Amino acid sequence: MKPSKCIIPTDERLRELLTESDLKSLFGEEVFYIKSQPSERTEKVLLELGAKPVGPRNIVDLLKMEKEAKNKSKAWFLNLYEYLSTFFDTSNQWYWGEEKKALFEVLKKTKFIIIANTCASSLRELMFLSY
Repeated sequence: MKPSKCIIPTDERLRELLTESDLKSLFGEEVFYIKSQPSERTEKVLLELGAKPVGPRNIVDLLKMEKEAKNKSKAWFLNLYEYLSTFFDTSNQWYWGEEKKALFEVLKKTKFIIIANTCASSLRELMFLSY
């Protein structure tokens, strides 16, 4: 397999959240996870040869694809919420870099919170309703 077809997750939990079908939707081509987390040196070489990292930005991009996201199970959403709550730990947001802050702003506008089993809402909409 060519390195350009390889995906390296920045967090092992992403393997459960982003299927290879999701990756195909995100990257527009068939790509595959490498079998296990590579050493730092191996990862650097793979990335130089064209492997693609997958991280929180890709999760947010998938959530913006409403058709893809709405076919996910309740268990998937629970895993998603757990992942997002640890990545976007708001108790430490003072230490976030600009890129993470910008990604959180995009996430706040994205409809990914399931309400009444069918309707999706964004964080921003929920924050507005709570006042």
